[in-house]
Amino acid sequence: MAETLNIFEHIFNSCSEGIVITDKKGKILLFNTAASHFFEEIAEHIRYDSIFNYIDKKYLKIFNSVDPNIDIFQKYSAPVSHYDFINRSGKQMHLELNSNFIYLSEEHKVLVSIKDITRYKLIEHKLKNVERRNQSFLSAIPDLMFRLNKEGVFLDYIANKNDSLYTSPQLFLGKNIVDVLPTDISKMIMHYTRKALATGDIQVCEYELNINGSNSYFEARIFQSDEEEAMSLVRDVTKKKQIEFQLKYLSMHDSTTGLYNRTFFEEKMKLLDKRNYINIGLIVCDINGLKLVNDTMGHPAGDKLLKKVAELLKYSFKENSVIARIGGDEFAILIPQCSESTIKKCKERVLKRIDEFNKKNPDLPISVSIGSSIKDDANKLMHMVYTEADNSMYQEKFSTRKASRNSIIHGIIKALEKRDFQSDNHTQKLETYVTAVANSLNLPKENVARLKLLAKFHDIGKIGVSENILFKSGSLTTKERNDIETHSEIGYRIALSIHDIAHISDLILKHHEWWDGNGYPLKLSGNNIPIECRIFSIADAYDAMINNRPYKEKFGTRKAKQELKSKSGTQFDPDIVKIFLETLSD
Repeated sequence: MAETLNIFEHIFNSCSEGIVITDKKGKILLFNTAASHFFEEIAEHIRYDSIFNYIDKKYLKIFNSVDPNIDIFQKYSAPVSHYDFINRSGKQMHLELNSNFIYLSEEHKVLVSIKDITRYKLIEHKLKNVERRNQSFLSAIPDLMFRLNKEGVFLDYIANKNDSLYTSPQLFLGKNIVDVLPTDISKMIMHYTRKALATGDIQVCEYELNINGSNSYFEARIFQSDEEEAMSLVRDVTKKKQIEFQLKYLSMHDSTTGLYNRTFFEEKMKLLDKRNYINIGLIVCDINGLKLVNDTMGHPAGDKLLKKVAELLKYSFKENSVIARIGGDEFAILIPQCSESTIKKCKERVLKRIDEFNKKNPDLPISVSIGSSIKDDANKLMHMVYTEADNSMYQEKFSTRKASRNSIIHGIIKALEKRDFQSDNHTQKLETYVTAVANSLNLPKENVARLKLLAKFHDIGKIGVSENILFKSGSLTTKERNDIETHSEIGYRIALSIHDIAHISDLILKHHEWWDGNGYPLKLSGNNIPIECRIFSIADAYDAMINNRPYKEKFGTRKAKQELKSKSGTQFDPDIVKIFLETLSD
């Protein structure tokens, strides 16, 4: 018996868990070594002390749970409690408390076991932190994550719920990829999955998927995650693909017309040479006077002309033809299975469409020169065909240069009339005024002829100025004034490019110079200003004053004459002002 008690005591004190036995009121009757270590008290102090001096009563619910006088008392076990305990040394500990009723020495007792779970709690805390970090990491990843086995069954699915592509995991988990994705895509992914499992290398593939009626593009990165499992990270690369498509399009197309560009055209010719194709027709088409249109009507008008020519060309050739803009004003068309009769019909079709357009749009007439050639021999390189077509085009351009220029000038004049810069009545009055003064001064016929042309084309440069400025009813800002004053220089450049009026370009440039040097653009003064300009400026100012303008109401003739006199010697040549007023009186 004594030996048994010794064995029991040895086991009791060797137990790593603290064990405390109390009476029904919590008085400590027996405890082991581990319990005294928890409480850091010597045995004499602990025995017969109340357990509630060490452990809060709320964690020992057994003392308020079941009436010990009924049978269930012997079977009852209180729930396990976790207790944050600070011992006398100030060390914080996490304890797990387990309490039960026992029958000992013919009395009911309470057995409380105390287990130090501080280490486990710290590990649990670290694991929760790791889990939170991992979850934050997964939430931040813009990819869908799938785990597949080698048969293609989805084992796991992870996605950010805020992602626009988020789908319920139930649509994937436990299902085979062939039952979820289209056949061609599932086969491709399984091919790379098996390859990743076989080699251990990361596999990358892209696929296209129609979602809600629009095509989306995805990149899948597949790598081995276990012996017979692979992880697939799937990223939406639709925006990236769209940018790539746009860059590819721009690399092959002209941004103004939408046609193929020169780079694409030259690559196409190299390909035709490489494959030894024959019977390839090549038409070169050049817009006559595009520079003149840009200089007179502005680049927006020139771009409009380019777009219209591109549109007419697209309507004139079959879909298997390659139409490209290969220069500023030059287009080229490659025609497969072509003959001389085909070339002829194509040219006629283009010219017919241009003629129809010009009849409906006389303000911006299209004039083109066309050349052509055919590759009828496999040994003949396409650059030779292009040279022949280009030479043919320039021969036609030289032969029709005058007619095309006249057509453009006619269009410019029509445009001037529409914008109300010119009118027949205004021009005729100016011609009458300047002719009368020129005759009074006995100027040669050449000067009179130049004056009449200046009356007609002096404001040709205003076609390059915004209508918002020209027709503004209020005062002009400094910038607007500067813009409108550029019309003399614009008109000068336009006139230089038109053979029939090039000889009056200098007069167009200087017709706003003042007698006292305060005019524009050259600040000329006195007799340094051409006499035609001195005459014209007086006539133009007088006619402007007696007619309504957007920015002012007209003057009476008497007030207009007084205004000329007041500006005599400053804005106008005083001698010519006298002569002009005399011609009005005649």
